[in-house]
Amino acid sequence: MTRKKYKQKSVTIVGFAYRLPGGNDSPQRLWEFSKRGEFASSKVPKIRFNIDGHYDGSHRPGTMRQNGGMFLEHVDLAEFDASFFEFGGTKAIAMDPNQRQIFEVVYEGLEMPGYQ
Repeated sequence: MTRKKYKQKSVTIVGFAYRLPGGNDSPQRLWEFSKRGEFASSKVPKIRFNIDGHYDGSHRPGTMRQNGGMFLEHVDLAEFDASFFEFGGTKAIAMDPNQRQIFEVVYEGLEMPGYQ
């Protein structure tokens, strides 16, 4: 039986972008956040849903087990520049909000090293 030898290939990271809870949307902010040992808030934003209607602490079926979650702050999913990404208004409205955000984050990742 012969064993195949795998050769590891190099990978070059030229840019990256992300959105994380705690206002961490850049490498510098994430680094400072980590150095301070902070924890992202788990409070449910009022614009998302009424947490009091879903969580009562009882763990009964039909209720939430946790009283919060990790949410992105200061993200208005309605502020999507559809014309920049060459989407018509109807298509932009019909898109999943996460897809809209992915387009923005991918563009930032390409913009970071200068691939505009």
